[in-house]
Amino acid sequence: MAGIIIDMSRIKQMLRLSQDGVSNRQIAKQLGISRDKVNEYVKAAREDPLGFTGLLKMEDPALHF
Repeated sequence: MAGIIIDMSRIKQMLRLSQDGVSNRQIAKQLGISRDKVNEYVKAAREDPLGFTGLLKMEDPALHF
């Protein structure tokens, strides 16, 4: 799946689900995204100074990892 771009709405869905306590494995299955990709995005969001809440408030074009 290298090089596949995930649209911002799906990234936001991913972050919301993770924030709600859904496992990365369940998120991957529900959204049809590889578990490795979910792990990558969730890890990046956790390390971001804005955190999940701040990232979810951003406009889509500004949100990228």
